Amino acid sequence: MLDIFVSKAIVVNTPRILKIQYFIAVLLAVGIPFAGRFQPYTVMMESGNGVMAGSVSDDPHYIFRIICISLGMTFALVSIALSVVSLFRKECSVGQRLLMLVLSLLIFNIGWRLFPFYANGLMQVFGNGGSSSAFDPKDLFPNNTFRFVWPLVVVLFYLFLVFIIPLLIIVHLLISYTKRVAGKTEVMMVIIYLLNYAFIWLTPQYLYWFFD
Repeated sequence: MLDIFVSKAIVVNTPRILKIQYFIAVLLAVGIPFAGRFQPYTVMMESGNGVMAGSVSDDPHYIFRIICISLGMTFALVSIALSVVSLFRKECSVGQRLLMLVLSLLIFNIGWRLFPFYANGLMQVFGNGGSSSAFDPKDLFPNNTFRFVWPLVVVLFYLFLVFIIPLLIIVHLLISYTKRVAGKTEVMMVIIYLLNYAFIWLTPQYLYWFFD
C-alpha cells in the first residue's frame, strides 16, 4: 500500500524545471502563428538573385524579425540548459530527465529551425507550393550573424531526425511492450518524437531554401 502511495506521489510531483520546459514548449508552439504572419522581404537584389547582404536591415520589420528569431533560439538554449541541470537534481527521476531531453529536441525544432523560416517570411513564399531562389539564407538572420553555428545545428537536427529518432521510438515501444503496459513517460516521449515530424511538415521546402 505504501509503495502504491509513493509511486503516485512521484508521478504527481513534477519537478519545477520540467514544468518550465513544458511552458517553453507551449509558448513556442503558440507563437508559431504569430511568427508566420511575417511577409517576405521586399528589399531584393536588382538582379533578382537574392536578398541584398546588409540591405535587409532596411526592412521596416527587421528588428521584430530579429527579436522573434532570437527569442526562439534563446528558449532552445534555455531548454538544453534545463535538461543538463536536471541531471544533477535529485528530485528528477530517470524518466523525467529523458523526457526533458526529448522536449529539448522539440523546442529546438521550433525555436532554432522553424522560427527563422517563419519570421523571415518564407512560409508566405513556399507555403502555397511556390518556389524561389531569391532568399538566400546566408543573407538572412540568424545565418548572417551565426554563420557556422546556426546551420550546423540545423544539419545535425535533420541527421538526428532521420537516423536516431526512429531508433529511439522503437526502443521506447519495446520498453512499453516489455512492461506489458506503456508507462506515461514512454507514451509522452513517443508523442513528442512524432511531433517533431509534424513540425517538419509545417515548413515546406525547408531544405530547398536551406541549401540554396
